[in-house]
Parts: sequence; structure tokens; C-alpha cells
Amino acid sequence: TPKDRILLETDAPFLAPLDKKGAICQPHFITQTGKFLQDTYQIDLAIILSNTLRVFPEFQKVLE
Repeated sequence: TPKDRILLETDAPFLAPLDKKGAICQPHFITQTGKFLQDTYQIDLAIILSNTLRVFPEFQKVLE
């Protein structure tokens, strides 16, 4: 997947991070997913945020 198409979302209740395996996935776990992408694929989190805001511009107000 090209780096300009990677984004994060939280609509996967049964796909919690490995250290939370068996738990219902919570939106605040998204930081762990972002850290994994950053460490594993050397993707800058700013790029992921930019991609996410391009697809979901309404989230910009949450960041303000």
C-alpha cells in the first residue's frame, strides 16, 4: 500500500492489538496501532494523520 493511502480507523472490535488479545478493541488502542506502523514500516505518523484527515476531514475539529 502506498504511504499516502495508509490511515487508521477504530471500527474493528475483535481485532485488538496483540498485547490486548481477547479484549474488545477500544478507540484509544489506535495509538498502539500507529506506533506499530511507525516502527515496522518506518511511516511518519504525521503522514498517517494527514491521510486520515484527507478521507475524514470532519476529524480536524477534534484536533483543534
